[in-house]
Amino acid sequence: MTPYPHAKPLAAAHILFSGFTQSEARPNGILRLWRRLHDLHAGPDTAVLYYTWDADTSALAEWIWRLSNGDDPPPRLYVYGYSWGGWAAVQFCRQLSLRSDRLAVRRLVLSDPVYRHKLWIGNWRALVGWPPIRVPRNVRAVWSCRQEQNRPRGHRLVADDPLGTSIPEPVLLSITHQYADDAYAFQDAAEAASKE
Repeated sequence: MTPYPHAKPLAAAHILFSGFTQSEARPNGILRLWRRLHDLHAGPDTAVLYYTWDADTSALAEWIWRLSNGDDPPPRLYVYGYSWGGWAAVQFCRQLSLRSDRLAVRRLVLSDPVYRHKLWIGNWRALVGWPPIRVPRNVRAVWSCRQEQNRPRGHRLVADDPLGTSIPEPVLLSITHQYADDAYAFQDAAEAASKE
């Protein structure tokens, strides 16, 4: 039984995480993508949510789990992120996996995802491309793009479960990191993934 019996069961959720210097108040690629996905999918049983890179991914995962607890089938989950928002997106997926095996992420779509250390002193690693970003086993498929024009550059993605998570080679963008979430390749791939 859902903890909110008066509400419709959560059929699907699209969760987007913006980059380091982005906020809800500034137009950016993730915000444009949110508007695009909101127009396509938002409804009484489908959430399309926008968060910044420093959102509390544990609290968000708890909220999704509580909304979907006991629903059969579980909600279809799609997660999108850019730069440090890509890191937040992966951490959100990991937090979901800690709550239930049923909370699988159908598609994780990332643009130039960058590792973020839990301590500010360790964030120099964002500029050197190390360590790789580990994708948790509850993610079914990943699509990513990265650029090599400037730093930071998208970090390598590695699956915790290589047999259960599909991570093809990233699409290479010919723009700088600051505009990687504006790239048509990312925007169009995210929309296509949102329909699967």
